[in-house]
Amino acid sequence: IGVDTQSAAAQGGCQTPFLVYTDPANPGTRSQSGDVAVTSDSVLLGDFRGDGRFAGYEIGGVQDAIVNTVTGMARVQGEFTATSPGGDSSITVWYTGQVDFEAGMATGNFVVLGGTGDDAGYRAAGTIEGTIVGPATLEGVDVDHPGEALDRSGHPNPVPRVVGPVHR
Repeated sequence: IGVDTQSAAAQGGCQTPFLVYTDPANPGTRSQSGDVAVTSDSVLLGDFRGDGRFAGYEIGGVQDAIVNTVTGMARVQGEFTATSPGGDSSITVWYTGQVDFEAGMATGNFVVLGGTGDDAGYRAAGTIEGTIVGPATLEGVDVDHPGEALDRSGHPNPVPRVVGPVHR
């Protein structure tokens, strides 16, 4: 499951789109009691899009979620670090929010207090609104045994592995 978001930061009304998704190789630890499912330490990956200040920054972090499986509503909290394409600057974003899986929407709040490199001293707080871009259920894709692709920094990342014709 991924969230395609736009954030509105306190600094200058910034709106920066980004995409985050659960790393298929590290979905976290899940437990369930009745109608409540809890996922802890789900690894997040993604990147900032567009042409704003953080365009091209890669995202890596962790998230916890508490989901009511009957209503499709969830509370999420987590943090991620966004690192510049050269790896010399970064910010860490802490957030909390709500997800409505039925409506395909996510909302929440975030804060950034400082960073590294060119982003040292960066501070922002605001809201996040996003659209859930659900997991693809495609025949021909082996989600249990992901492939691997190198990112811009040369680090390997898990990617979907196509093993046959892709059909919905």
